Amino acid sequence: TSPSDNNVKISFAITATGTMDMVGVKTIILQEKASLTDEWSAIKTYSYSDYSNMMRENAFMVDSDVTYTNAIGDYYYRAKIYFYAENGGYDTRELITNSVQAKP
Repeated sequence: TSPSDNNVKISFAITATGTMDMVGVKTIILQEKASLTDEWSAIKTYSYSDYSNMMRENAFMVDSDVTYTNAIGDYYYRAKIYFYAENGGYDTRELITNSVQAKP
């Protein structure tokens, strides 16, 4: 979402089938593009090692967000989110969000 000028908020939630050793989001890659182009460019990478709210130990769910504060008005933004669950073995899924236009 783009809740206010120059901000893009990336909200995410994951619920596992039970308590996991680790569950959450390993990486978020924020991308942007100008309105007259078709090309997305990666501008920011969020990692669980830098943002403790992205991953939990001994939990079954994570519901949180990160905010990018340098958005350019009228540009479009989307995120690639890499969800992760580990309990003995592990599983990961990639999700690409819908795009949102930053508020000018």
